[in-house]
Amino acid sequence: EHFSNILSIIRIIKEDNFKILPIELQKLEAEMMINRVAPSLIEKGIDFIPIHDSFIVSENHVDEVREIIANEFNREYGVEPLLREKLITHKALSAA
Repeated sequence: EHFSNILSIIRIIKEDNFKILPIELQKLEAEMMINRVAPSLIEKGIDFIPIHDSFIVSENHVDEVREIIANEFNREYGVEPLLREKLITHKALSAA
């Protein structure tokens, strides 16, 4: 009901090829992370490793990185993304 216009647009896009929308959304997300978020992290001197749609950062930078990601998405799209974090331990890294 609240998103009926958006749902209508999604249905129209998916009529021809249902794979187009998720691919385009992934491209937008990747472009945001690599071209907007990553330069902000570099500018602030935050070391990171990009992995797909994520960044590995030290635990002491998690809050700052979350804020940067939220601000960049809000600036570009007017919304804040739903973010999750996962703690990676040394033990998990050595098992990889």
